[in-house]
Amino acid sequence: LAAWQAEGVGTRLVARVPGRLPGLYLISTDDAGQRRFYYWRDNAPARLLFELPQTPQIEAALCDYAVVYFSGISLSLYGELGRGRLLAALDHARVGGCRIAFDTNFRPRGWPDPAVARAAYREALGRADIVLASTEDLGLLFGEPQPDELPVSNPNVEVVLKLAEPAVRIFHAGKTETIAADAVGDVIDTTAAGMDADTVMPANNPR
Repeated sequence: LAAWQAEGVGTRLVARVPGRLPGLYLISTDDAGQRRFYYWRDNAPARLLFELPQTPQIEAALCDYAVVYFSGISLSLYGELGRGRLLAALDHARVGGCRIAFDTNFRPRGWPDPAVARAAYREALGRADIVLASTEDLGLLFGEPQPDELPVSNPNVEVVLKLAEPAVRIFHAGKTETIAADAVGDVIDTTAAGMDADTVMPANNPR
């Protein structure tokens, strides 16, 4: 925790679970820099987040933030009960003015069944004010729907869609904008590319 605090990361709500070790994953890359993930987190304490004595405190604290970000990987960690508690906590935070940012970040191996994943994603998308998605994720989940066909309920939702080509398409308030990116010729590792986008977008959307 001291290392996190030295980087300015808040630790007030960090929960520790005796007898459990953090989840682990490794990444390998191919010659084109594309990544493959290997997970060891079946018994990670994060899976118990909504079953702990501290859970009510953590749920209530979401109201203290201007933006709460979560991803499809977050959804995959919990069972039906845990996902229900997460979504209920997000609903409560939104009532207090918090904006919800959801990154599709779909990893098929994290889900027992595609239908379960689709149902969970529909619930998450229905609560989002900001959606960070990719054509790859949407194709695996919903058969490549158009952004205006996504199951979002907020009429002011902002959708940032990462395309297969080096570009993103932004949908907001009935307007569409495509922003091209410079292609990288010699790709070593694509892992950090998505993480950069996922942090910059919510950070630039204050309450």
